[in-house]
Parts: sequence; structure tokens; C-alpha cells
Amino acid sequence: MRIRYYILLLFVLCSLSLSAQMGGVDWCDLLGSDFTDREVCEKCAAQQKAPDYYCDCHTGFQMYYGLDTIISDTTWLWTKVKDVRYTGISAFWFSDSPVKIEAFIQCVQFTPYMEAQVGANRIYTLDNSGIQKIIDAANLGPAIDNFKIRFRVYPTKKGGSGRFIALRYGEGLRSTCDTEVFPVYFGIKYPLSYSENVYQLTPDRIPASPFFVQWRQEKGKPAVMSISVGECTAAPVVKDVQLIDSTKVYFPPAGLLQKAKDENKTLFFHCAHADDVYGTLMFVNPVRWETTRIDTALCLGKGLDLLTNVFYEDTVYRDTAWVKDNICALTEYNLTVTQPEPQDTTVTLTADELRNYRFLGFRRFSAFGTYDVYHEKEGECTDLYHVNVVENVLSETEDANAVFTVAPTGAMAGQPIELSLTATAQVTLTDLLGRTIYAATLQPGTHMLTIDAAGNYFLQLRTDRAVYNQRLMVK
Repeated sequence: MRIRYYILLLFVLCSLSLSAQMGGVDWCDLLGSDFTDREVCEKCAAQQKAPDYYCDCHTGFQMYYGLDTIISDTTWLWTKVKDVRYTGISAFWFSDSPVKIEAFIQCVQFTPYMEAQVGANRIYTLDNSGIQKIIDAANLGPAIDNFKIRFRVYPTKKGGSGRFIALRYGEGLRSTCDTEVFPVYFGIKYPLSYSENVYQLTPDRIPASPFFVQWRQEKGKPAVMSISVGECTAAPVVKDVQLIDSTKVYFPPAGLLQKAKDENKTLFFHCAHADDVYGTLMFVNPVRWETTRIDTALCLGKGLDLLTNVFYEDTVYRDTAWVKDNICALTEYNLTVTQPEPQDTTVTLTADELRNYRFLGFRRFSAFGTYDVYHEKEGECTDLYHVNVVENVLSETEDANAVFTVAPTGAMAGQPIELSLTATAQVTLTDLLGRTIYAATLQPGTHMLTIDAAGNYFLQLRTDRAVYNQRLMVK
């Protein structure tokens, strides 16, 4: 019985061989589902007139979130559509060589549904809309979820090799002092999905020219950066730099960079943010500058308001702001503050009045004399008063009532006030702030004064022999 079985099997094999020689074998029917028989696979591909990568396409290995592998030659990766359709892919490529990524769904395709050239040390992202474009191009109907997207990945530089890491779209690398600390690569937009992240810059890679750090967060939520030297866990030498606005980039101190380079020490950039905040961090070098100089002259007290700083003195201030890509605007403000012209005024007071008097409502005088008084007003130019404070001394031989009379001393606003003089006098009317309301040299006789605004006023009469003061109250 066993002999008959072997004779029958030999007959079948001989028949298949003869049929193959006659060209009648369907090699694809003989090909197992695992496509491991290379010879049969290549014959199947030839029968289908499929691309030369047909067999490699079928024998790739699964790509999953967290995949971390070295790619030095053409590598095929696959994932089911349903596993990435709504979460997308972020592919990190760390290498000195660019890499090409192509997407297929059927291995008999000659043209990929998607292809991308990814530069050295860069991230390629494919969000759910990008996955959907591949699905739409395949046009395979509702059963598409069970199909595989097959990615062909290969370095484009001869002999090129690199590290390939696959994560969900928008997910960042786990880079901490307790795990692996990833390098600073200039130009990469690092997604920060963890609340604490660290990136290291070795001394041999510290650039000779300045570089900036930029934080982007769609809702404007801040992040905080610190820098340690030598060891990841060392105490920071730069602490709690606020990264808030993408236009306000941070330039690490040039002295710190040069010192680390001279001492052959690694710099560690620690970035922290709230648990519910997702953003991107980018290190940019080289930097291109667009320079503008603005010469500004402002009066004392007005101030140059630059949102984050207000300047009130002569100064040169340089403000930097990100424009786009690696371009920053450098605006140099050359501020000149002009001093106010002094306003001369005289205040005559008795010794008793001096103790309680406040010029312009705020400035006290400790003694009779000359003072410079600066009156600051928010958002306006500062006034300068040159105040001569003199003592009011009445002549012992002259009675004030014999020189002048004022009636009424308490009047209504707009009511005429009668001033009678028996001698020529310089007449000055001031308010409590020291502002002159009326001034004239009057001859002997009767004169009428009208005060339109209610308040307390001082009427001063100066003759060639004495100075007299009279308080007036207007309601």
C-alpha cells in the first residue's frame, strides 16, 4: 500500500514538472500564503508581469507603533489599514543620509500611492487625512480596513544607513534622563507629548554661530526651558526660561555655548510643560537676520513701550522676533529722551502757609528757595516747573487795608469781584496747583475780576514796598 502511495506521489510530481516545462503551471497557485519559496514567488511574479519587488513586498515585516529599527537597505514594512487609519504615523529618521518612503496596497502596483523623500535627521508625518488619500487612491471599497498598507523604505545615498522609529501621529519620543536622551538635531520639529523632555547637544556639534529654540503651541500655552552642563541630572545653569510665543524665540547664551565647547562638555536642554499641553520644539541653525534701525525721540515721561519693556531714558535696545523658517527680525531702537522746557513760577507764602503747602498738590517745600519740580502724568510728557518759593513779609509801616480792598472774598463762579488799589501793584491770581489764572500790573483805582471756575485761589499783590496775599473762595 505504501509503495503505491509513493508511486502515485512521484507520478504527480513528474506531471507537474512536465507541465511546468510545457508552460501550463500556475505558479501563483503553488505559492504559499507566506511567500517564503523565493523561486516559486519569482515565477509567479513573472507570470503576472508584476514588479521586480513583488516578492520582497509580500515578505516584509510588520510596522507597529514603537518600532525602532536600523535600515541600511531596501526594507518593506506593512501595517493593516485599520491600525493606522485614524491615528496616522510619525516616522523619525536619524541618519546622515536621506530616505525614501513609498506606500503600496497591492504588490502588483508599479506606482506607489504615496511617496516622500525624508531628509537626514528629520521627521515624516502622515496624519489621518494622508492615510485616507492612500485609501481613496486604492479604491478597494468597504473591505479596505483588512488590507495592508505596504511601505518601501530605503536610503537614497549609497551605503546609507539610519535609525527608523515609528510612532502615532503627533506622538513625541520618550527622551528623559531616566530613559534615552535623544540628540539635538537642528531643523526637526520635535513633537512634545510628554510633560518633560530632554535633548542633548554634544560639544562637537555646538555650532559656531548663534541658534534659537522655538516653542509652538496652538493655544498659546507656555513651556519652560532649563539648561544643564556635563550631566543630564546636573543642576541647571540656566533656569526656567519661559517659552510662550512662537515669535519670541530663545537664544541660548553665546558664552555658555562657547564654554561648553572649550571644556568639551555636553549641554542638556530640559523642556517641561503641563500634562494636557501638546506642542513642538525646534532648534534652528543657521539663523538669517533681517535688520531694521528705528531712531526715536520722545519727551521725558512718555516712554517707549515695546510690550515686554518700557524705556524712559536714552538707550539702544535690540528686539528679536521670529519671521519664518530660520529668519529672525532684529530691530534696533535708538531712543533719545528730550528734556522739558522749564516753566518759571513764583509762590509767595508765609512761614505758616509753607508748612502745609503742596505745589501741584504733591510737592512740599522744606524752606524758602528755588526748586525744580517734575510733574509726571501717566502716558503724557513730564512738565518741569522752576519754582521760586519766597516768603510773604508785610511791611510794618504799611497796613494792607490801606493799599487794597477786595470784595467779596467769597463769590460765585462768574460773579465780578471788585479790587480797589491805592497804589500801583503787580497782581497775580493762581489756583491751588500754582497755575497762573490772571496776571497784570494795575494802576490805582477800582478793577473788576471774574473767576469762572469754582475753587480756592490766591490773589497776590506786589507793590514796591510789600507783597500781600488774599485767599479767595469761589463757589
